[in-house]
Formats: sequence, structure tokens, C-alpha cells
Amino acid sequence: MRRGAPLALGLALAGCGAGDDKPVQLPERAGTNVYKGTTSQREAIRIDAARLAKATLKLNLRCKDGGETTATVITAPHRPQVQPDGSFYYSEVGRAKFAGFGAGRYRTAVAGQLNGPTGAGNASFRISFKSTVCRANARWRVRHT
Repeated sequence: MRRGAPLALGLALAGCGAGDDKPVQLPERAGTNVYKGTTSQREAIRIDAARLAKATLKLNLRCKDGGETTATVITAPHRPQVQPDGSFYYSEVGRAKFAGFGAGRYRTAVAGQLNGPTGAGNASFRISFKSTVCRANARWRVRHT
């Protein structure tokens, strides 16, 4: 079983609002609102949100060949807008190198909703290497700190 080194990806969250036009009510604080929580994989997630958002989370990937690795997703340096209803969605494809696996093509998606003092969503990551495919799906929940 191989265990690759973590990969850090810079991703941007692009909003996709649905529903009514009523703006979301984020907690009142000067500057950025910080939301912290965990994923269904018991990993930490942090979202810094105001008019723009930055999310950081780690996903544990399982591979078809029995190996494991991790991917850390960070929505920086681009800080996308949080939509008026508090929703956001991002999808990206690209290439990355993982220690122990080599170069691969990845696809990731992050979707969620921030409502007042709480938020919830989903994240997925899949990467294909010459020798195997690794993937992860996780739900997440956050609370304003």
C-alpha cells in the first residue's frame, strides 16, 4: 500500500445561487466571518467568508490499488463571492503530481450553503494516475466561531 504526500491545490469557489433573492444574513462582525467544522471524514474545514470566501479542507483519498493519499483544497489566491443566498459551487479539472504516484489528472467539486451561524455542503476529489485511480467524497458542516 502506498501513502503519497499531501497535495495542496489552489481552487476558486464560484457561486451559483438558486432560490429567492433574499440575501443571506451572515453573523454581524467587522471584517471576515470565520466558520469552522468537520467533514464526514473527521477532517477539519475552515471557511473565511464576508463578501468573498476562502475555504480550506483536507480529503482522504482511497485508491483502487489499495493505496491512500490526501489532497488539501484551498480556495486561494482567488476569493470568490458568496452569493446573496449564501450558496457557492466550484468545479475544476487539472493536472497535479502526488509523491509516490506521479502525475495525474484530477477533478474536484465543492458545493455548500452558509446560513447565518451555520453552513453545510459536499466536496469530492478524483485523480487518475497511470497505475490507479484515487477518489474521495465527503459531507461537511461548519459553525460560525
